[in-house]
Amino acid sequence: MLVIVIQLGIIFGVAWYFFREQLVVSLGGMAVILALITTFFILLGMIIGTLFKSEETGTIATISLGFIFLFFSSSILPIETLPSVIQKITSYNPFFIGESLLNKVLLFQLLITLFAQALYILAGYIGGLMILLLIMKKLTKRSF
Repeated sequence: MLVIVIQLGIIFGVAWYFFREQLVVSLGGMAVILALITTFFILLGMIIGTLFKSEETGTIATISLGFIFLFFSSSILPIETLPSVIQKITSYNPFFIGESLLNKVLLFQLLITLFAQALYILAGYIGGLMILLLIMKKLTKRSF
């Protein structure tokens, strides 16, 4: 988390220099969204690291999961072009939720309170991952 905070500090410093007026309006919302997204992906990485024994299989799993998250976001393929059933499923993709929240807060300078449902979904994911990680840690301690 400390490394992420330092990296975000550098990015915000450069952004503050160039986009001071736009950044002031959306700084609080961005901080909350980035904290939730960062926490989710750190916990997901911890689960993958706990789940796989070798570094190679963990790396393959991480790349595969990252590709799935990226493919089913609007970064590569627009979600609107997918069938409606897949659109509904991909709307719960944490990568897509985080990307759309950041776009709405940064580009349109909307208040974060307008997106409570998406924030609750991310918080639910984080809670679920924390519980899963605790269970996995307890199971791996008992197996030795």
